[in-house]
Amino acid sequence: MEKELGERIRKLRKERGLTLEELSSLCGLTPGYLSKIENGKTSLPIATLSKIAKALNVEIMDFFDTSEKEASLVLTKVDERKQVIRDPSLTGYIYEALAYKKHHKKMEPFLVTLIPGIEDQTLFDHEGEEFIFVLEGEMEFIFGDQKLNVKEGECIYFDSSVPHRGRPINEKEVKVLVVICSNKNV
Repeated sequence: MEKELGERIRKLRKERGLTLEELSSLCGLTPGYLSKIENGKTSLPIATLSKIAKALNVEIMDFFDTSEKEASLVLTKVDERKQVIRDPSLTGYIYEALAYKKHHKKMEPFLVTLIPGIEDQTLFDHEGEEFIFVLEGEMEFIFGDQKLNVKEGECIYFDSSVPHRGRPINEKEVKVLVVICSNKNV
């Protein structure tokens, strides 16, 4: 998956006539890191994909679905979900894209599994707004300097430009529905 994702990012970058250095200055990532992404040598969080998508003026899902047809309604069956990040040990998350077949959408929905025991607790930020509904388990949610416990059946809505992160409580996996709306799509 990382190799295909990297190839797609490279293709979109080249279609726009951008060098790695130019893309780097547009999205705030180092040319070396972008090179690793393009060569499929690293997994990356959705926040990073969001920055690259904004710099390339595309939607996040354009990195995963190359079909050109547009539909008013799309159905994503359980076995059709696309796992966006393959190595959760790097981020603490497993993302599954739920509406990758729909182009030009105003929202990006994901089913996210939060993995316990991850040492890296990097906070993420990206433009737009985010909605999280806890389907299973309980998580601690860090939002700027605030910490909240969010239980099964509860939800939060927030400005995603503020650094944030969810992590499991009680060393059990947590499943959440995440809906991201970037300012570009509003």
